[in-house]
Amino acid sequence: MGHFKSNLRDLEFNLFEVFRVQEQLGTEPFDGVDLDTVRGVLKELSSVATGPLAEATPRPTATRPCSTRRRTP
Repeated sequence: MGHFKSNLRDLEFNLFEVFRVQEQLGTEPFDGVDLDTVRGVLKELSSVATGPLAEATPRPTATRPCSTRRRTP
């Protein structure tokens, strides 16, 4: 398992509650798409992103934090 964690619940909230994507389903160009199809695609993409794709991507390395000290001219 890789380091990426998908938040499927947040994605669904944004798509269905904020952007109301379901109102466009079943109309051009989304004729053959219904709510179950969208949820299934999201679930599969989440599986790929958190599984094989995340494992193939190197973990980010820690970087040196920026100095908060102000420079004086």
